[in-house]
Parts: sequence; structure tokens; C-alpha cells
Amino acid sequence: MSAQGTETTTAPIKSIADINRIKKSLEGNTRDLALFTIGINVALRGSDLLALKVGQVRHLKEGDTVTVKEGKTGKVRNLSFNAAAVEAAQRLIASIIDPQDGDLLFQSRKQAARKAIIKGTVTKEPSAGQLTIQQLNRLVKGWCGVCRKSQPKDNFGSHSLRKTWAYHQRVTFGEELPTLTEILGHSSQAVTLRYICIQPEEIHNVYMNCL
Repeated sequence: MSAQGTETTTAPIKSIADINRIKKSLEGNTRDLALFTIGINVALRGSDLLALKVGQVRHLKEGDTVTVKEGKTGKVRNLSFNAAAVEAAQRLIASIIDPQDGDLLFQSRKQAARKAIIKGTVTKEPSAGQLTIQQLNRLVKGWCGVCRKSQPKDNFGSHSLRKTWAYHQRVTFGEELPTLTEILGHSSQAVTLRYICIQPEEIHNVYMNCL
């Protein structure tokens, strides 16, 4: 059985209203809001999302491209950042103490605290773990508590962010399946349909077409 938070067990956030509720709940947490916003607007796996560096996004403008080497596949991908992702990244960088190009964009509380200590802005380092994929899983599960009414049986984890991007590109924006299959690096369109959890819905909709 696959572990929780993996590609095969997590669901996308299907409701735009739920997405907006999560953003609203994170307004007081610049890092987590940026993590969520960029996660659902850029088709990166969680591990690659956490590996983003300040220097990769510091000077981005809407439509600019970031080159990323995927940790899972080793492939080099060019990702375009939309307005929402750019704004989230810039707000996050502005909140980081003395951001350097080589710094991780999504810093753990411990990393941030160490910088604050060096700068003399705090006197005691709080205890906190490094921001890992396991921690991202826990964060996403917590954020998605608002989805219990609309998706009561679904499980959420770090991969829900990428799945949410894919789901809404198809369902909300009507992007073509072959395009999404290429972007996601899937072997077939059937794999993509299963991945974004809409295959039963689309089959049902076909049966509803009247002649």
C-alpha cells in the first residue's frame, strides 16, 4: 500500500471556493501562503517545490521562466510563473531576513530563526524541524481541513498541490489533455485522466450527451 501523501493516494482540491478559503486562512503566514499559492500555480512535485532557491525567483516578472531539474526524473524543465506565483514569491522574499540567492525560498522556522539570531533580532532560537516533504504533507492536510464538506472521502498531502494545478487546468480552464500529459511527463493521456481524478466524471458526462 502506498504511503499517505504519495501521488496515488492524494486528491486535488476541486473547489475554487475551498482554494480561496485556504488562502484566506493563511493570510497571516507569508511563507505558508506562498507555499500554497506557488504549489497550485506551478506544476512542481513537492520535493522540487521545496528545493526552489531565492535566486531563481527573485527577479521574476509575470510570464518569466524558471529552469528546474526534477529530483525524481532528472529531467530539466522550464516553468512559466503566472501573476499569482510571482506575487507570492516576491512577498515571501520581502519577508526573509537578508535573502541570499542561494537560500531556499521556503525556509524552515529553524533556518529563519538562525538568520534572526545572526542579525541580533532575537535572543533565543525556537525549536523547529527542517521543512521536509513529510512536514509539507502535514501542512497540506491541515490546510485542506476546509475541504471536508466538498470532498469528505478524499485524502490530501503534498502532491495535492500539483494535482490541483492539473485538475483546474483541465476542468476550470479547459486546457487540452495532450498538453497536460506533456507538461506532467506522463506516458499516456489515460494516466493523466487518472492522475487528476476526473475520469469517472468525464465518463458520466459523455453518457449525458443526448442525440
